[in-house]
Amino acid sequence: MVKQADLEIDETHEFSREDLVSKIKLCESRRIDLDVLDEIYSEVGIYAAHRWLSLQAEAKVCSDKLAKKLDKKIDILLKNHIFFDNKLVMVYDQLTTDDVELFTEGMIELFGNNTAFDDSSYIANGCYEVSDSIVLYNFKIYREIQERKELTAKDLGEKALEVLDKYNRIVGYSPISVDCFDAVIIDGLNKRLILQLDLGSIVLANAVDKFFHDFRTALNDAFVKVGVKNCRIPEKTEFVNLYGSIQNYYDNPEGEVTDASFSTSKNNHREYIKEEARDIRKADYHSNGKLAEERFGGKIRPYRISKRFERILNTWPQVYVGVHHRYFANDKSGFKSLYQAHIFDIKSREDYDFIIEKILANR
Repeated sequence: MVKQADLEIDETHEFSREDLVSKIKLCESRRIDLDVLDEIYSEVGIYAAHRWLSLQAEAKVCSDKLAKKLDKKIDILLKNHIFFDNKLVMVYDQLTTDDVELFTEGMIELFGNNTAFDDSSYIANGCYEVSDSIVLYNFKIYREIQERKELTAKDLGEKALEVLDKYNRIVGYSPISVDCFDAVIIDGLNKRLILQLDLGSIVLANAVDKFFHDFRTALNDAFVKVGVKNCRIPEKTEFVNLYGSIQNYYDNPEGEVTDASFSTSKNNHREYIKEEARDIRKADYHSNGKLAEERFGGKIRPYRISKRFERILNTWPQVYVGVHHRYFANDKSGFKSLYQAHIFDIKSREDYDFIIEKILANR
């Protein structure tokens, strides 16, 4: 097992400009915000235009000393992003001590057998001991995703003037193929299993259940193939139901609600922070409407919500992490369930642990 405590970088690895440029390209393909890379470049002392190509160009010509500093910082950024950030997560919190041992033994069998995923789209990519009690099992898949994009005149070509004269915005979906790193996390201390999909921000809502199902099926089929009998990823309905979190996030004053879709007695609304507002619940445009709704006995009932939490108080720069829940009614029985949460702005394992606790505390 590879020891990755706090995702420290191996100081003995051989530096290469080609590898550095490849890492910058990987940051772009993983949709890491360009502002994050700009900040890293500034910290190192490299100044480049706000464009991905400019970042690559500067990495090729800067001094060896600066390039090596840049390489280490981007390495840390990428490892944290691949392990923890921009994930769709499902949490199973009913493991026993025996279960933890069985999963540990089962994963050793999977990673020790080169044929375990021969009939699957997944590759057993690596296992990492990220703390004394938490092990992350990483599985790579080349996944096709429908990416949403607002089309420009350039995209529309000759028909641009005709189309844009009729519509203010044109949105399209284009298929893209991306290397994704889905994972299983076993938390022995808290007796939890976390199943997570990579790059949650570009997974369309109607594909979430399918991708989780495919991942779970691939893992369980691999366990069968290598002869592991007492280790299976649970059914979706056995994971923590997070439906109640949506209303709880709205009602709980802790943190800042940055985006919410909700129903009232009259219709549905979507609101997000604008101008100087940091929490829509405290903004005049929301609180006035809420008062009017409550005056007639109504209530704000969110069905989609994004919330930001401050992990380290009274410090600068402040450390924020975010979580997003979205609910779609697709159960004809009327039972309301939500098993996934999208987590983002996760910059470290400590951020990850913090937001998982917030998710469970607000269920």
